[in-house]
Amino acid sequence: MNTQTSLKAFQFQPHELPQKLLQHSEPSQNGYWEFRLRDTDTVLYLAIACNRVVFAGNRRLSWSALLQGLQRYVTLLRTPASREAIAALEKNTEHETLSKTLHILENTIKLSHQLVIDALQSQILMVCDQIWEGAGFASFIPDLEPLMQTPISGMSLESLVTHTHTRHQDWSLLKAVIPSMEAIPILNPTALAKSNLSPEQKQQIEKLTGLGKSLNTVAQITAKDPLVTAKTFANLVRSGLVSLQIPSELAPKKASQPELFIVDDSPIFLQQFRSLVSSWGYKVNVCSTTETAVETAILLQPDVIFLDINMPGLSGFDLIKAMRREAQLTQKKLVLLTAENSLSNQWRAKWGNCKFLAKPRTPEDIQSFQVELKQLLNEKVTLAA
Repeated sequence: MNTQTSLKAFQFQPHELPQKLLQHSEPSQNGYWEFRLRDTDTVLYLAIACNRVVFAGNRRLSWSALLQGLQRYVTLLRTPASREAIAALEKNTEHETLSKTLHILENTIKLSHQLVIDALQSQILMVCDQIWEGAGFASFIPDLEPLMQTPISGMSLESLVTHTHTRHQDWSLLKAVIPSMEAIPILNPTALAKSNLSPEQKQQIEKLTGLGKSLNTVAQITAKDPLVTAKTFANLVRSGLVSLQIPSELAPKKASQPELFIVDDSPIFLQQFRSLVSSWGYKVNVCSTTETAVETAILLQPDVIFLDINMPGLSGFDLIKAMRREAQLTQKKLVLLTAENSLSNQWRAKWGNCKFLAKPRTPEDIQSFQVELKQLLNEKVTLAA
């Protein structure tokens, strides 16, 4: 019986997910982990049967999703004959389980079941490479479908975490040579002609570079794990046989505009602050209530947060405590604003690992406030050149 009730849910930052998944796993867990990645709006799934990962992709486990994953890694399934066999099979096995349908297909086109296992495990690892690097929101949805439908026994979460940790180390080492899998390999024909490679190897390199496609696309065409493709081309780049062309949209960009977030119940001060600081080149987000301040800060992830000490509801010091309890805000730079330039407030701000900035109380104070604010921002964040 299926249910859409979410058992567990949590937010995660880059590289936090493996440990959090282990913490939230249970021996008899069946269903789907759904991951919504923050920066790309991507949704990915891990299908779980008896706490083992049996499938991964941008859809839940189904025949079409399973077939798509297999065709990514098994070239036999891309042939016209196999496509005809698949079409005929789909007409006659509509109500069969995925496991039985796949078993029939294996017998029909002489597809090794071990090849199926290897392909699905490669798919799981490739998806996890993407999830592990991201930040976002995870939720578990109980469902018996993965248990009833899976054609493989899958990987334990512990084994998956170990494998993906090793892969992360490999990717990190490759980064200097392969900055992006969207890079396009360009052949150096002179270097290739002088190399000691066999004619077959030279022909293969010419064929792959002649596609004019990105490394990601080359990996898909050749049905290879992206990591294997990256390692292959890293060796070719190091040997001078190939260079990489980085698409212009992926070329290094200037530093993004630093972002500030200010919480204050004075509309006039908020307007003046935003006008002044925006003129210096900073992006300014404002909030006039403490009720939504923490949630907004988590969402915006600003470079610096300014908090008014004296506000209705939570004080600035209470907000500090609330923000420091949130994993996404513990390292954020905080600045306390107040018209009460007292030693006790300065001491409390220092205790909260914050900076202290006194608001101008008279027109004569405005210039000194602007100078102190400018100096503080220069210390905290750097504007793009």
